Amino acid sequence: MCIGIPVVEPNDNCIDGASLCFQDSIECRFSHSVVISFMSEPLIDICFNFTHESFRKDEQALLQRAKAAGVGKMIVTGASIPESQEALALAHRYPEQLFATAGVHPHLAKDWDAQSPEVIRRLAKDDKLLAIGECGLDYNR
Repeated sequence: MCIGIPVVEPNDNCIDGASLCFQDSIECRFSHSVVISFMSEPLIDICFNFTHESFRKDEQALLQRAKAAGVGKMIVTGASIPESQEALALAHRYPEQLFATAGVHPHLAKDWDAQSPEVIRRLAKDDKLLAIGECGLDYNR
């Protein structure tokens, strides 16, 4: 089985390439498609920015479109402490399809505070959290 994966040239309406395939409301110019063959296993989106506010209005429809396109599982990226908490909540809301990561993106490293390590440790105990990432070690260059 083959699937066409659109490769996009983002414009001002685009969120990110991974999400564009499944969100009807975002208009982007497709420069070309890459056709890939894949095994019988579904694809896994490892950096799904599902915490973005643009996804709130049609969460279930978006997840259904992803599944129909062959994306069976998605890992919701947490790039700040609040976003990491939201990513984990989404993973629990949609346990069949979603998992989460927790961390602080380098651009948000200035938001790391004395409570942040404990929050990350607490989140890491949850089975739906697969990774600690976006560590922010460059401290907002």
